[in-house]
Amino acid sequence: MPFSTFVVPPGFSCSPCPQGSLGWQNHLEVRDYLCTHPETAYVYGEHKNVLAQAFPHDFDRYVDGKTDLLLGILHE
Repeated sequence: MPFSTFVVPPGFSCSPCPQGSLGWQNHLEVRDYLCTHPETAYVYGEHKNVLAQAFPHDFDRYVDGKTDLLLGILHE
């Protein structure tokens, strides 16, 4: 994977993964699903807001809190 340097603004995160990897494919599938299912996109956004409020300094718990919802989207 080519290396590039960029700045992630405060309050955002970056999860790079190699193009073509399972992680890459999952990101694209979730993105595409949310683009065509606005109700689910809204629920996902609200869920992320709740997790961000609950775990403002614990990124691992924030990510873990999204897992079941994301797996559900990937199984659609």
